[in-house]
Amino acid sequence: MLHQRRTDGVLILTPYYSSGDAYLPFAKNLPIVLMDMESDKADIKAVTIDHELGAYISTKYLLELGHLRIAFIVGPLNLSPCFRTMNGYKKAMREAGIAEDAQIVVSTKHTDIQDGYEAMKEVLRLTPQPTAVATNSDIMAFGAMDAAKRNGIRIPEEFSFIGYDDIPFSALMTPPLTTILQDKDELSNAAVSLLYKSILGENDSPTQIKIPPKLILRKSTAPLSI
Repeated sequence: MLHQRRTDGVLILTPYYSSGDAYLPFAKNLPIVLMDMESDKADIKAVTIDHELGAYISTKYLLELGHLRIAFIVGPLNLSPCFRTMNGYKKAMREAGIAEDAQIVVSTKHTDIQDGYEAMKEVLRLTPQPTAVATNSDIMAFGAMDAAKRNGIRIPEEFSFIGYDDIPFSALMTPPLTTILQDKDELSNAAVSLLYKSILGENDSPTQIKIPPKLILRKSTAPLSI
């Protein structure tokens, strides 16, 4: 259908890492915009949340609160957002002088509540035990917080949590979840605008647009108690 030009343009939203390259042959003759996926190819346009920056912000905030043993719970690393958030976590930890072998990344098969719960059980078995967790999903943060509570850990007095997404339930958690807001409305609007300009032949827009996420402070984080 794409080869036959039965459409004027295409928005592509898929999480799989590097999958944008598969669309390069079509992008030479048809306006295509990738959504929430990066590409280093000049022939194809992309609009994405800056997920690396998002995890960098959340990890850096925990570091500023005095936490040094910070675990990062992340979904499957073959998914583009997961891979990029992990890079953001590692960047913040490196800048804080924390060696690679002291960084704690727990990758899960999926990104649901049970995955967060099981990942947190793994974190709690570590010695010395971390004092904070950053995640790349509010849903997984819910599961991780539940695991902590079931082990008698007080949040945030004894352990801090940061989610990612800012879904509506995050503000209703006990305690309310500190998280990273990724503005999906801004992502969609920018992608549609970029595609429309491409269809009209206005090709002066940037090839890659990155939308910065924002830290939303609530009650699930606190300074490290010594």
